[in-house]
Amino acid sequence: NDGRLDLYTADIRSEHAWFAEAPTVMRYMANSWRQGVWKSDMPLYFQIFRQSGFGFVQVFQEMAMGNHLLRNRGDGTFEDV
Repeated sequence: NDGRLDLYTADIRSEHAWFAEAPTVMRYMANSWRQGVWKSDMPLYFQIFRQSGFGFVQVFQEMAMGNHLLRNRGDGTFEDV
């Protein structure tokens, strides 16, 4: 145990699969808007950004791809374990 907070991410809100498309932050946010769930998703976006800074994009992409355990590297980034 290195004392740093790690993240376990579960599949996020969307009930629609992305077929033949890689998940991206912009694609997920656009999908949230179309489904009308963006207001309830904002606290999630804010907390991820608060914890990881601009590493947010990496964390978000991992979350959009499924369940992951992400180890905190201590430099604002995470790695999948």
